Amino acid sequence: MLALTDQIRQLQAELVQLFGLCNGRLTDPLIVRKSQQLDRLVVLAQRLRLQQTADKGGTS
Repeated sequence: MLALTDQIRQLQAELVQLFGLCNGRLTDPLIVRKSQQLDRLVVLAQRLRLQQTADKGGTS
C-alpha cells in the first residue's frame, strides 16, 4: 500500500507541474491522460482500503 501511496503522490506532483506547462488548460490531452492515471490509482487505493476493512471484520 505504501508503494501505491508513493505513486499517487508522484502523479499528483507531475500533474501540478504539467498544469503549469500547459498554461492551466485542464482540457489539454496531456493533463487529461495524467489525471486519468491518477484517478485509476486513487480508485485502486480506495478499493484496497475497503478490502482491508472488510478483512478485519468491518471495524475501522
